[in-house]
Amino acid sequence: MPRNPSTGVYSKPAGTTPSVGQVIDPVPWNALTTDLGNEITNSLPRDGSAPMVAPLKAASGTVSAPGVGFASNPQTGLHLKGGGLLGFTQNGVDVAFDKASVYAAKSGDYTALASDDNAVHRFTAAATLTLTAAATLGANWHYAVIADGGDVTIDPNGSETIDGAASLVVPNGYSAFIICSGSAFFTDRMASTLKTSSGVRTRWAHLRADSFQQCRRSNKLDRYRSRRGSKRWYNPSSHEPCKYVDQGRKRRVGRGLRQWLA
Repeated sequence: MPRNPSTGVYSKPAGTTPSVGQVIDPVPWNALTTDLGNEITNSLPRDGSAPMVAPLKAASGTVSAPGVGFASNPQTGLHLKGGGLLGFTQNGVDVAFDKASVYAAKSGDYTALASDDNAVHRFTAAATLTLTAAATLGANWHYAVIADGGDVTIDPNGSETIDGAASLVVPNGYSAFIICSGSAFFTDRMASTLKTSSGVRTRWAHLRADSFQQCRRSNKLDRYRSRRGSKRWYNPSSHEPCKYVDQGRKRRVGRGLRQWLA
């Protein structure tokens, strides 16, 4: 009889265990040699001359002793993690791989869960994104939020913080990448950076003369520029350098407020 398909144990045919002085019956012995020949054929040759014809079943293994390893480095290979997950180990250390990104659109408030690791959620309306406790999500949990229809307020759990604050607003038209440290949340600060760089600040000038004068890049106007750096004044309607300044009053320049671009 062949090997047991469940255990792989081979049992020889009955009647093939002779005693001293017994006449050998050719029938069972022929069956034995036929079985042995079949099982040798069914064995996987070490030289790789024949492939597997059925799934290869390996031991589950562990991080330090993977089920499939290498003769030169037995601590590097594959092992089966809990929950039926495939694990990769290198020199006895588990190798982690990022999950595939999963996109979803949200039209209202939402609570980010552990299963949302590496998710990309696009909010099509103003909403509040509540974050599950950092300890539950765990270190390296990360999530991308896109505000595409209204501001999205990110609200961490309890007293936990995001970028050191109790909450964070992602303005409509911007996005933020959130990562968990295991006790707090942080972002790439891209939304706040873009918001600051695209903001327009309004400033009034107090000039002493009573007449209008062309607004040029001259030393005369240097004292009216921002102290943060040399800036030109711009007409907000045309985004060109302003032409006139009302000297003596707080007055609009051209057809709009005099502004400088951050």
